[in-house]
Amino acid sequence: MADTGFVRFTSVTDTNGIWDDESNLTAGNTGNCTTTTNSNTYELVLSGLSLGIPAGSTINGIEYQFRADHDGGIGFEKYKTLVRHNLNNSNSTQFTLAGASSLFSDGGSTDLLGLTVTDSNINNLELVFSVSQNPVNATFNLAGNTSDPSPAIKVYYTEPTPTPTPTGTGLSITSGKLSIISGKLSIL
Repeated sequence: MADTGFVRFTSVTDTNGIWDDESNLTAGNTGNCTTTTNSNTYELVLSGLSLGIPAGSTINGIEYQFRADHDGGIGFEKYKTLVRHNLNNSNSTQFTLAGASSLFSDGGSTDLLGLTVTDSNINNLELVFSVSQNPVNATFNLAGNTSDPSPAIKVYYTEPTPTPTPTGTGLSITSGKLSIISGKLSIL
């Protein structure tokens, strides 16, 4: 089974304008994207993938990772994440944040996260963040990182079995014992 490796997104949308430095989460940019709140937040949506999966491949699994922490609060602060496809929600997961930067992940090589995806629509995946269950004021940090890709997504897939096609005027089977070249049959 092949995989794309962890790939970062190229676009980010702050649905309510409460996050700062959102561009740190895309492509080659690095640094924290932050918000300070004492409640739940609207969605921060990452999109814009170019995964390079060969046509005809079977998608086997989806995995994502991100690095995050919080400053302040009382220890119940959480990020709610959601992977969706064309605005169709899949499972949502809550991660309890620590006071120090930690790497979080979900999914895997055989987990499609509740989505129905194909090789032709997999680039439409979105990774969505929001703050949830935050009872007091805290600053939430979501790290944009290129060396330990964050936030990033990995897709596992099986490439299609190649179909042999004749070339030129003959067909040659190099791993077998039969060779037909220019209409002449040779048995080796």
